[in-house]
Amino acid sequence: MTSPPPILLACFVHLVLHTTLFIQLDPDVFKGTPILGSQIFYLSVMDLLCDSEVIPKHWRRVPPWGKFVLETILAFLIGEFSMVLVWLSMERLLLDLIKWTGLDYPSKLLVLHISTVGIGIISAVTVAAVTNRPAKIQKTGRKIWSTAKYNWQAIFADKK
Repeated sequence: MTSPPPILLACFVHLVLHTTLFIQLDPDVFKGTPILGSQIFYLSVMDLLCDSEVIPKHWRRVPPWGKFVLETILAFLIGEFSMVLVWLSMERLLLDLIKWTGLDYPSKLLVLHISTVGIGIISAVTVAAVTNRPAKIQKTGRKIWSTAKYNWQAIFADKK
């Protein structure tokens, strides 16, 4: 599995700083397009990346700092290419379909927002199902609950 620091760094650079490192696009490409759906999609890509190993097995002897650098570079590349190849082409298709319907500007924007957020949520739910994320969260919650319950009983058992 890919370690969390490279993924968190890629998420910070993309979602907070709105910056790309490897792919430079014309800003007019994104003009008038909603951002929330693309951010949800990017987070689902990073979730999928977190559940998979990106460094080949024959490179396991790489020192920890080398593994961090490789995973960071690959997280940026995979995130940026998925946004350009998958999300941007899907968004263009949606824009063309909405133009074809002949809606006026506010309605076009509303339909585009709703559809991109919907597609982002569908991708996030699909990735969560593939990576078995709900079961992992439930298992972690059970561990936390049992630890808290055990400690709670230990604290109050000593006072009696």
